[in-house]
This record gives sequence, structure tokens and C-alpha cells, in this order.
Amino acid sequence: MLVFDASGSMWNRVDGDLTRIEVARDVMGDYFGSRDGTVPLSVIAYGHNRRGDCGDIEVIAPMGQTAPGTLESRLRGLMPRGMTPLTDSLRMARGQIPQTAEAADIILVTDGLETCAGDPCALAAELAAEGIDIRAHVVGFGLTRAEVEALSCITEQTGGMLFQTNSGAELADALQQVSAVMSEPEPVPEPEPEPARVAAFDIGDKAEAGFAYPIGWTGAASFVDYMGFVPQGATSGTVSPSYGVIGGTGANPNNPATRTAPKEPGMYDLILVSVSDGVIARQVVEVVPPSMGFEPIGSVEPDSRVRFAFRGPERVEERIVIADLDQPVNEHQRHNWAFALHKNGATNLKVPAEPGEYEVRYLNAKRTEIMFSRRFGVGIPFEDADLTTSADLSAQAAAATRGDAAQDDIASVPATFRLPADAAQSDVSWEAVPLDPDMSPEAWAPQDTGPVISGTFEPGRWRVTAFAPGEVELSAEVAIFPGQVNDFIVQLQDSGETDNGALMLDGPWRVVAVPPRDAPAGAATDVMDMLRITLRTRADAGGWEGSFAPTALMVGPQGSLETAALGSATEEEGYVFLRFALPAVSPEPFVISLSPYDNGYSGTMASGPNSLPVVFWPQDQSLPALPALQDQLYGP
Repeated sequence: MLVFDASGSMWNRVDGDLTRIEVARDVMGDYFGSRDGTVPLSVIAYGHNRRGDCGDIEVIAPMGQTAPGTLESRLRGLMPRGMTPLTDSLRMARGQIPQTAEAADIILVTDGLETCAGDPCALAAELAAEGIDIRAHVVGFGLTRAEVEALSCITEQTGGMLFQTNSGAELADALQQVSAVMSEPEPVPEPEPEPARVAAFDIGDKAEAGFAYPIGWTGAASFVDYMGFVPQGATSGTVSPSYGVIGGTGANPNNPATRTAPKEPGMYDLILVSVSDGVIARQVVEVVPPSMGFEPIGSVEPDSRVRFAFRGPERVEERIVIADLDQPVNEHQRHNWAFALHKNGATNLKVPAEPGEYEVRYLNAKRTEIMFSRRFGVGIPFEDADLTTSADLSAQAAAATRGDAAQDDIASVPATFRLPADAAQSDVSWEAVPLDPDMSPEAWAPQDTGPVISGTFEPGRWRVTAFAPGEVELSAEVAIFPGQVNDFIVQLQDSGETDNGALMLDGPWRVVAVPPRDAPAGAATDVMDMLRITLRTRADAGGWEGSFAPTALMVGPQGSLETAALGSATEEEGYVFLRFALPAVSPEPFVISLSPYDNGYSGTMASGPNSLPVVFWPQDQSLPALPALQDQLYGP
């Protein structure tokens, strides 16, 4: 199973002026051609259909022996735009493994960490516990060393390989190494080998400074072995809440064992140390600053009991203290106080009878530091400008221990628009309107005028219009994305002739069949992908040329999914006609007849007397809702 990252961050540059997705497409194309084609392969991609959708995961090639050209074509049709749901993608890859398989390899190629609140480390532990041998390999593409180490829990728990790659050559070499390991025969075990001492943790790659975590582990550790946080590279630590003996009994060691993340933010190793064998597990954990504080209090009645809500680590000997503003830190008994442990984020304390301004403090165990505090009024007006709640702090902490929320954002892209060479090169005004439903609705309307104009745009599809003197209007629908030349010529809108360039058919498309509302029992009730088609304008401007790849739904489970050349692609009187042959399905040629609809086209796919209502849709865009498609093809 190959899991391929097509999230928005793949538009970042890696080799000179090339983007990660451009480099990866070429490398993966070579990989598909050089790998052992007799080994069944499934390809899963994520982040290529919709922005901000953690469910944007798709099997682009089901488990089988798909032709290398077909795999490459489908991968080249992916347009990065979305999130990085690592955990759910790996889970989908697990679902592709046939029940009869005795072993399987999952190759994850990613340029980012999880951005969808999943826990890939916990899933890796599940994979390691499967009844079959599943190895998960991670190829980090453009990741820092720390980010790659954050994913090491996946490979350590499953016996896979871990790579940090920053160029096309390094990516290709990593894939070759994985292929070599996959093709190696199982080694013959030596007589009565010593059991392997392995262990793995279920904590993620980040933790909050000073907070306690119940950490589960797997492997051959015992109750007398040590576990905890240590400086990177260290083989042991000083006994403390962060590091110590696992404990429990010989038969039932503590699992999970609770450990407190170090107080100082930074990069640490979480290790498991066997008394006899030394370090038997190591995982890099980034300790991030804590999100702590009291909720707003305001004004309260003198000598009353007040509920103080807070978010703090709640460790042994830490105290919640009501104090005068000038009260020394080490003094805690002047007014009411309580231990913080086991308070679950709230405690009731009696406030002083004397009116005035006071402070509620959270003190460390040795009473040498105020970890956080909040002022309030007793019997006097007091307005608290800070309205942060415990829920707000929890949300901040959750965000801090995940991948960067902006990791998958696509940067704005420069583009240039020009009048045709045969148009009057006069001053014209311009505007552009976004067409994709997941784009910002804000239009582009520059103050500058002229026959050539440039701007910076959110990636996606745009309708660009130029208004020339004499009520002449020129227009084009364009796809603006990184990794391509975004230099477009707009055409006369009212010329009476349709220009091939104005139709913007270049690029990857999908042909989708739409069932009627009254489909009979047992028939499909949702849209069905039939073909993937890639078009490009012919050099002689006589229409388009391209290729198509049928889906298994089109040709059946035993049919070929090979990519083949289209017979023709032309525009005639405002309609688009695509012609191709697929003898395995029908002896007569296929004709797809299309007219513009929304961001794509709709029409029919016919062969001889048989026809099927279809929509022709850009591969990088989500389809309209099924009822809207049925209204378009079958009438309201």
C-alpha cells in the first residue's frame, strides 16, 4: 500500500524552482515502472480534492496489478489543496490488505505531520498487534529531522524504515531501499533465538510542559525497568516525576505508567530502559509551553465561598492560594488555600471578609514560584479584561500538540493576463471571480488598466474578464496553481466563435455517471466514476489530444485499466465531443457529448444504441450534491 501526500503543502519548493509535487510526480512515475509489478499494489492519496476536509482521502488505485502508466497518470492528475490526515489514511491502507495476506508493507510518503487530530503513533501500535506482519515505512519529504523523528513511532512499532529526504534523488533512493527490503525473502530463523526486546509508546510527538501523561507501552519491559523523559541522546535520567521505575508487580507492571513532561519546553527523548539490556525504546517528543491559568472571577461577596476554575498540571504539593497583592511567594496560609492535586480544574475557597483587591495564585510544590495567577475584587467593583476560560486554554494546548494548523495552506500565486494579439491593445479594466466552492469569495478588481496585467491569487479556478472600450468584453476561465506557468490570454466573449483556449479543457478530468432518482432496487444510488481523462491543446489548435483510463467499474473486475489515447476531442457549435474506443466493453466506439455546466460539463456517454447520463468534472474539485446533478441530467 502506497499512501501519497497531496496536501496543500506539497506546493512548497524543494529542488530549485520545482515544487514538491512536481518532483514527487516524476519520482513516483519512475518508481511505478521499476518496482516488481507482480506484487499487488494499492495507491491511496489524501488532500487533493477539498480544502479543510480531513475526510479527503481516496483510493486512486485499488489493490491489484495496475499498469505503471495508469498509476503514473492518476498520480499526475492529483492537485494538492487540502489537509494531512495521516492516521485515517494509514487506517484506510490497512483496509486494503486482503484477508488472505500473510504480510504487507505500507509506504507513507508525507511532507507534513498530522493536521486532523489523529494519533498515528496509536494506530501504529494497532498495526503492530495485527495477526499478520504489517511493516509501515515512512518517507518524510521536505521534513525537518525533528519532524521525521516525530513519526519514528510508526516505524519503530512496525519494524519499518524511516527516511528524511529533501530532493528528488533522495526520495527515489528511499523508495528503492524500501522496495529492496520488501523483495527480500524471509530470513531462516536460527535455532531457539533470543526473543526480541522491543517496546513502543502510545504518546504523540508533542507534550505540554509540566503536565502528567499516562503513557502506554508495548514490549518486553518489566516492573523494575525505567521509563521517562530525558535530554536527547541520553541513556538514563534522574529519578523524578518525569523519569522513574515503571513499578507494579512482576506479573502486572504499570501500563500505562504516568510521567510528567519536563518543565522546560524543548526537544526530549522518551525512553524505556531495561535493567539488563539498556535502552530498548526511544521516541522524540517535543515539549511545548503550557497553557495554564484561572478563569475570570470579577467581584465576589466578602467572607463567601467562591468556586475558582483553572487549568493547571495538578501535581503533588502544588497549591491554590488566596493572597494579598504584596504577599510573599513562600507564604500560603495568610488566607484560605488548598492543594491542587485531584481538584479536576476547580476548587472552592473562602475569600477574605475585608473588602479589597486580592489575587488567587497557583504555586509550585516548593512554594518558590507563582506558576499563574488572577486578580479579583472582594466587596468592590472589579472588571476583568481577560475572559480566557479553561476550555480556551485546553483548546490552545490541543492545537500546540498537533501539527502546525497552517502546514497545508497554499501560498498565493502570481498570474498574468493578456489580451489576444489580434485585439486592440488599448487600456482595459479587469476583474476576476473565484469559481471553486472552497475558495474565498472575494473577487479581484485592480485599479490598474492595460492590455497586460498581473496579480496575486488564491490557487484555484477563476473567471477572468476584461472590459475594453466600445462595450467589448473578453473572458476566460483559468486554473491558477503553483508549479505551472500562470500566463493566460483572454478571448473575445461576444465574437460568436468559441476558442479552444477559452474553454480551458487542458488538465485532468473525471467522467462520472449519475443514477436517476427512481433507480430500481439493487442499482447504484450514488455517483459512479467511469473514466479519468487528461486533455491538452493540440499544437495545431485543432481541438485537443489526450488519454483516458477506465475504472474497474467501467471494464469490470477482470478488465484492463491501462491508459490509452483518445480518438479525438473537439468543440462543435458550443458542444464538446470526446471519442475513444474500448473494445473490451463495446465493439462500437464511445462518444461523450457535453455542454457547459457549473464548473464542468454535463451530457451523455454513448456507444451504439446505449447511452448513460454523465458529468465531466475537474479532478481537483468536488462534485455538486447528487440532487443538483440529477436536476441537471434528468430535469427537476
